[in-house]
Amino acid sequence: MHNPRIPYGLLSRSACLAVVLAAGFAAADQPASPNAPIRLETRLAAGPTPTLASPLRIGQPLRFPLWTDQGLWRSIPSTLAGLERIQKPGTPAWDPTTRAWYASAQGTLVRVEGDGRLTVVADNVQGGDVDVRAALKRAVSREPNDTIVLHDWSSSPSTRKVLLAGGGFFGPRFSPDGSAILVKESRAGGGHMWMVSPDGTAVDLGQGYDPTWHPDGRQVVFDRVTHDGLTVSTADLWVVDTQTRVERLIAGTSGVAEVQPTVSPDGRWVAFADGRTGQGYVAELNLAQGRR
Repeated sequence: MHNPRIPYGLLSRSACLAVVLAAGFAAADQPASPNAPIRLETRLAAGPTPTLASPLRIGQPLRFPLWTDQGLWRSIPSTLAGLERIQKPGTPAWDPTTRAWYASAQGTLVRVEGDGRLTVVADNVQGGDVDVRAALKRAVSREPNDTIVLHDWSSSPSTRKVLLAGGGFFGPRFSPDGSAILVKESRAGGGHMWMVSPDGTAVDLGQGYDPTWHPDGRQVVFDRVTHDGLTVSTADLWVVDTQTRVERLIAGTSGVAEVQPTVSPDGRWVAFADGRTGQGYVAELNLAQGRR
């Protein structure tokens, strides 16, 4: 298949990967059913354990996949029952602390109930790109004024703290326990990853795309891409320890251009897409076998 033409070094903010895989993901452009995560237990138990060197092709394309305790979503749901009543709702976010979906809706943060009801949990959340830890009464969002903002409604009045400011920052995501936040940054020379604490302390974790937390809350899985400015030639998976900053290559020999990783809640599996074809793969995530 013809390689998609991907201007990795030139894209900005969320466009950085909205266009990245579009040319190779024609089949993935079909919206995923919001209530149909992929259940892989039977397939994973049916044969040899797939490894990062020999991953299991799951037969469905992945684009911005998300792994929750409900299963593997081949794409973050574009909407959920109840949100269709809202004009321009934000992208739904899964909160593992309350096992529920949330989204921004007309300047508020709402919990999407199973029957389609929307329950307001916080006010003054304008950004459509949010992540939530409702058990901690916290959310983080990329606001329309190009700021990454931490929202805290654990006391009255609620508070808003600007963590980062600038048009290149996007995609804030809490660590599993909510003690840190991953933020993506688009740069002309390639994407960077930031780890920010709730007090605003920010650490540049280095160059990389698609960072995703490991459930241990310490390690971050991400990808690095080799390209000529327009066309992807290779993409590999890496892991970085956020405390030691040690990086290790964990996947680069399967013949797949591994992008957009998402780790299962138990930390055993990683799903990812092939950056050249869009096809989805799953493999056991054995970080002890990574190479520095």
